[in-house]
Amino acid sequence: MIDSNPAPINTEVKARHDESVKKYPNINLLPAEYVVINVKRSVWGLVRIWFIAIAACVAIIAATVMMGQIAPSGNTLGIAFVGFLVMILAVIGGTIAAGLYKKNTFIVTSERVIMQHQTTPFSIKTQNIEIENIEDCSYTRNGILNTMLDLGTIRLSTVGNEHTYMFHYVERPAEQFKVVNEVVQMVDRDQTPRRTR
Repeated sequence: MIDSNPAPINTEVKARHDESVKKYPNINLLPAEYVVINVKRSVWGLVRIWFIAIAACVAIIAATVMMGQIAPSGNTLGIAFVGFLVMILAVIGGTIAAGLYKKNTFIVTSERVIMQHQTTPFSIKTQNIEIENIEDCSYTRNGILNTMLDLGTIRLSTVGNEHTYMFHYVERPAEQFKVVNEVVQMVDRDQTPRRTR
């Protein structure tokens, strides 16, 4: 006969669950589930986006000035107007890219990993990966700039290498990976993760 009464929830777990529900209202947490870490992305990803947008604006201004010098005198106003419109599009593109960058999330709970990946305003993908299905978890930090800025990528592979999940531009990757890995190891040993961040 199956016992319909669930096991009582530890007071500490209940407190963490309640705190997580308040902090992350968009996540449907199970009664004994709580957020252990919300992996933080670096501001340098935003700097890169705006650097590209500003470089595009500078290139557009330079091209507009050059075309204005080559074109007949009557066409300079039209060229300047087109250049201005293209520059506005570059700024709008930068704003959209920055917003999408902020919307990408990687949250580890006591039971699963919740990844939200958005590459365009019209395309969003949310994935739930049960921690017990994670076979391998690692992080990488390549290149001089990433080493200087302490940026990296956290990578998760599921059982049988069916899927690989990566989260880029992670700040302090070694520190954040340590927490993620600890959760995976504790679930493997059927224990409760102790840290909450």
